Amino acid sequence: MNTNRLHISLNVSNIEASVSFYSKLFGSEPVKLKEDYAKFESETPRMNLSLNLSNQALGKGALSHLGFQVESQEDLRAWQDRLQKTGLVVDPEEGVCCYAKQSKFWLADPDNNAWEVYLVEADSESIGSSKVSLAGACC
Repeated sequence: MNTNRLHISLNVSNIEASVSFYSKLFGSEPVKLKEDYAKFESETPRMNLSLNLSNQALGKGALSHLGFQVESQEDLRAWQDRLQKTGLVVDPEEGVCCYAKQSKFWLADPDNNAWEVYLVEADSESIGSSKVSLAGACC
């Protein structure tokens, strides 16, 4: 099984200021930029960083959720099968999230930190939605 790309999603209070900071940090512009969302893909380190305009009503800190982006349905199934065999409960989801059509599943650690393993299948013009029960925000 290949861990393709670490995913970190942060709640931010100002998209413009955060995009400016992370553009300087990574030395590149976001690969996706909306008024309430930005996505960076870095090769060194190999990671996907999503910035979500914070919803103060959530009462959450800066961390939205963590995850791994995979490159194929086979990788996604392999992750899901392996984790289920260990007894972890996974919660599959299909649909549009973060301006992309995705297949994924969610799980939570003992402190209820949300993790997702997901495959981006296509771009979308809408932000979509995600399971509020785990992440409370889009990826």
